[in-house]
Amino acid sequence: MVRYIRFHPDLWTTIFNYEAIGVVTSISDDAMAVTGHFRTQADYIGLKFSSSDFWNHGYVKYDKNNDYSKVKLSFTAAYDGELGRFDDTELQPAAIFRIGENEGNDKFLTLGMFGVKNNGTDTFKFDGEIKLSNTWIDVSEPKLSWTYTDEEGNLSQGSGKLVDDYDMDFVRGIFYTREGQIPYMADVTLDYTYNTHEKFTIDFDQLFEGVHPALRTTISPTNIQEITIPVIPSFFVEGDLIMTGRSDSFQLKIEEMVIENGELNEIPAERKKVPYRLAEGFDDEYNKNPKRLIESMRLLGYDGIINFYIGASHFYDKKGKAREISTGVGDIYLDDTAGINDAFRTWLESYLYHMSLNGFTNIVISVSMECLQMPESWKQRLHNGQPGATGWNPPTNFYSPNVDAVKEYIDIITCETLDLVVAAGFKPILQLGESWYWWQEFQPGDVNSPYEGRPPAFYDKGTMDRFKREMGYDLPVYQSSDIHMTWKNREVAEKLRQYLGEFTDFMRTIADKYFDSEFTTLFFPPSVLDKARTPEMLTIVNAPFEYWSYPKLDFIQIEDYDWVTREVEDHKDVYTQAWYDMGYPFSKQHYFAGFVLKAEDADKEWKLIERAAQEALGRRYAEVFIWAGTQIRRDSWNPKRNTYVSDTENWLSVNMDQLG
Repeated sequence: MVRYIRFHPDLWTTIFNYEAIGVVTSISDDAMAVTGHFRTQADYIGLKFSSSDFWNHGYVKYDKNNDYSKVKLSFTAAYDGELGRFDDTELQPAAIFRIGENEGNDKFLTLGMFGVKNNGTDTFKFDGEIKLSNTWIDVSEPKLSWTYTDEEGNLSQGSGKLVDDYDMDFVRGIFYTREGQIPYMADVTLDYTYNTHEKFTIDFDQLFEGVHPALRTTISPTNIQEITIPVIPSFFVEGDLIMTGRSDSFQLKIEEMVIENGELNEIPAERKKVPYRLAEGFDDEYNKNPKRLIESMRLLGYDGIINFYIGASHFYDKKGKAREISTGVGDIYLDDTAGINDAFRTWLESYLYHMSLNGFTNIVISVSMECLQMPESWKQRLHNGQPGATGWNPPTNFYSPNVDAVKEYIDIITCETLDLVVAAGFKPILQLGESWYWWQEFQPGDVNSPYEGRPPAFYDKGTMDRFKREMGYDLPVYQSSDIHMTWKNREVAEKLRQYLGEFTDFMRTIADKYFDSEFTTLFFPPSVLDKARTPEMLTIVNAPFEYWSYPKLDFIQIEDYDWVTREVEDHKDVYTQAWYDMGYPFSKQHYFAGFVLKAEDADKEWKLIERAAQEALGRRYAEVFIWAGTQIRRDSWNPKRNTYVSDTENWLSVNMDQLG
């Protein structure tokens, strides 16, 4: 019987301020690493263990248990990079223990006070401030004895009491003379215990907050919600996020972990295989241990191929302007001289390794035209110069397909990612996502507030310059997407569609650098083909089917979750759209069903999603994905059926052989 163990490396997560990044990966059953980057002097990355398994699927959760009585955790620490050491006497890093259900009831346990106990003895004159031989003195009261010979040669002796006769800085190991019973210039012998840090041991029955006996408070181990270990830079200054102008990489290893009395519930048996595939995204899962992500989904019955979106906000390296304060995501930018950051690299390496160990066979790497912190010159823009922006919070923007620096950068980060895939033994499969010119349908960061005129984002300098150069006239200024399609406006739309198509061709050249590679795009009909929603101009621009038609892509991926969850009639046509418009048989198509944006809509929308997924299975799509693993885990969703069940006997009035 295999059980979950409290503090096992697989069960930790990370938290951090947005300027920094830190990911946790398992090294072995008794070791883990936090890898990342510091970019301000106040960056704080927390390595967190929660008593509640709050993010995982109900079937694979470990049991909630807030009582840590009789539990002990021991470990060693190894530091690489500009890291604040746990035994740094100036920084004094403290683990945060959240007690009870209420926010703000936190206790701070200075880690340097929890080390291997050694005995020390110092002798000195009682004459002021004395630096002892050791730091991190144990807060159990030291034993002080003294002798004194006066001018007449009379000998006296005695002992001293902390606070009454002397005081100490227990962290820095400093003795302070105080007026009391000890004569000035007496010969003092101080016996004490101090903490060394070859190993840290936290005994949960001996928890205390404070570094001085007079101020120390005992903490009960019976209602602990979570524990956060600090990972901070060696130059840490609490307060304003003053940017360093650098991205300092680091790795902290927590090794030789020993957990006493940490047993929790039994790890469940692996379920029967489901017919669906996983879709995952780094922006949703960067704070989870990739080993546990993969193992949990295997236990739920998932296998085969995974579609993996590298994201729009956490995979890249970034930095801000030195000595300026970061007030949000707009003050720190993607570094176009760097590629993927060390945190993403380490996380994905672990993810791929555990995919292989757990029987997953392939991975599609999705690189999209969407990014949160790209340079200003790379952004698609509206006629007034405002960047086209999504309704996410914070809002993301879109790369222009006509900026050389964009292509150079995407080439770098895509190759660095595919290199990891190949090194792990998987086939290089690349997907281009979000391949469109944006139109500002709603206010940035707010999908519930319409944007007047819904203007298109055609007006970045790269696109305008190229259009003028190739067409001989300025790109017309469209302040609204509701454009009457004259022959000239159609000419403009078709030219812009060409630019998107050629960007797809460019991405194909990246995939073609690799032996036995495959390339695809992800197409989202609700934002392109929905006549009730999408202006005609944008339908023309964002449907470069001549560049995507079979067999120019190795297969095509189709997603229409808006239609599925809103029960839009157009959903019924999505299954044949790629065949009629681009010539792809079902055997060369992947279908994406999902997702449930809000947990309160789960009961209704999961039924619609599974029905759509079942219909795709019945049509013999090459693969059917559920978007995404995050929502599967959040809602503890389980498929109701493991085989296709059709509501109608003859579900399609076309030849099955023809459609593949």
